[in-house]
Amino acid sequence: MKAWDLYRNISAFLKNRLNEKLASEASEDACNVGYINSFGIGWKDPFFLKAYNAVMVVPDTLRRADDLLEYLASVAIVCAIKTPTPEALTDQMGIYADAINNLFEDDPTAGDAVFESQIIDCDFSLPTPGAPVIGVVTLILSVQLDRIYE
Repeated sequence: MKAWDLYRNISAFLKNRLNEKLASEASEDACNVGYINSFGIGWKDPFFLKAYNAVMVVPDTLRRADDLLEYLASVAIVCAIKTPTPEALTDQMGIYADAINNLFEDDPTAGDAVFESQIIDCDFSLPTPGAPVIGVVTLILSVQLDRIYE
């Protein structure tokens, strides 16, 4: 299997569709949302980035299923969000989490990049008092890959 293609494809899927989904979710909630300025693959410290708002697709685990017919992977999607106020940050973190979750619910194949996927966990990290107003939303995406497509 070409594992790096999985991360590249998920990153491209997010890059092509996430800002539009953020706008849709924000309008439903009557909130302003900062769009994503930077997409990447791999881990960078979300509290010390040069560009905000940022989304990183981070490899987590990859293993063969017991039946040997598919691969199971988990991918961390890390969103670093910077806002002027803590209140705006809280709203935007919720919108980012909803938008990403709904994006994969609407298209579990991630644009035909995978056999099936779903968000299985979401974690919010808020800034400490006195720190810049940067929050991190980490979502874990569970992915099934059919070995036929190797």
